Amino acid sequence: MSLLFLFTLASDEWTGLGLTASDWAASLTLLLVIVTTGWKISTMVNKLTNSIENLNKTNRQLNESYNRLSRRIENHETRLVRTEERLNEAFHRIKEENKHD
Repeated sequence: MSLLFLFTLASDEWTGLGLTASDWAASLTLLLVIVTTGWKISTMVNKLTNSIENLNKTNRQLNESYNRLSRRIENHETRLVRTEERLNEAFHRIKEENKHD
């Protein structure tokens, strides 16, 4: 017996494993669509993963910038409070000096 037996019928229609040529064409088309769709989904998932990683990196950079800015504002506020205290002391001294005059 040869493999040719698997691919022929009495009506001489090409078959393989019991499938006609049109069945094979449909099966191969379906397989190609599944593989292509899987590849496209994989590519899309990779792009989404890269986008998420970039967003996370940008978010970390923004958090670092926010923290640096918060520290600078805190330093300026501390200096402002000290300046206000010195101005209040100077104002009270001037006020006291004017009372004695």
